[in-house]
Amino acid sequence: MSTILAEQIAQLEDNGWILAAEPVVLAAKTPVELPEGIAQRYDWLPDSVMAFLAGVKSAVSVDEKSWFVTSSVLAANSDSAFRWNQWELDSLSASGDDAAGNDTAGDDAASNDAAGIAEIVRFWDQHFPVLLSVKNSYSYLAVRPDGKIVHGNEPEYEQTSDVAESFDELIGNIARIQAQLQF
Repeated sequence: MSTILAEQIAQLEDNGWILAAEPVVLAAKTPVELPEGIAQRYDWLPDSVMAFLAGVKSAVSVDEKSWFVTSSVLAANSDSAFRWNQWELDSLSASGDDAAGNDTAGDDAASNDAAGIAEIVRFWDQHFPVLLSVKNSYSYLAVRPDGKIVHGNEPEYEQTSDVAESFDELIGNIARIQAQLQF
């Protein structure tokens, strides 16, 4: 088990999170087998996030209303009723995206929606959800390409505020951040 991963797991468990490690915990430099579309879209993920994805099967809060995105969640092999990118899908649905399963109302609506849809996709291309919560509202924490962790919540998921300088800082301060954001 990598030192980074061992520290992440210990810090989360010390703060009351329930974790299950992968049966075969990968070495720190072993790449995670992310689904192809996710791997291509988020090829910039920091090593600490990749180590977490590789070694943790599940990480949920005691009340089971908040959970970290793990390789199991990405592969849809978890007990979660929500997809790893659920809030992106919700935003696209609200914009009338046909790909999200909604019909648009005519050519003008489809044309107007295209710009909004492109903006939503661009946002999520630069924000990988690392934690989802349904405790007080639908909210998330995401990592950006610069490594910073941001918080967003419904109804405007794409409006965010910075909460940590890195994934490691998030893990190290999870109790404070969790209390502050009420997730």
